[in-house]
Amino acid sequence: MCICSSDAAYEDLGVETARALVDAGAERVYLAGRPAGLQGELEAAGVDQFIHVGVDLLDVLGGTHELLGIPPVGAPPATGATQEARR
Repeated sequence: MCICSSDAAYEDLGVETARALVDAGAERVYLAGRPAGLQGELEAAGVDQFIHVGVDLLDVLGGTHELLGIPPVGAPPATGATQEARR
């Protein structure tokens, strides 16, 4: 799950939103941006990673794909039991 909004909205609802997502069963919570002064509170509320200018997006996406069981680009396609296991 990725929370996307403005820094002003994060100040008002960011912590509450992150907690609600975690409580609802989100396995991983991303937040678009890097709100000053709120990172510690947001992390404590369940934000796992911040996506912002300067972040290694390929690393973030690679980690997300791994978490979801999506093979890297160029890997042989899943067949038979492997496809069923992903469903």
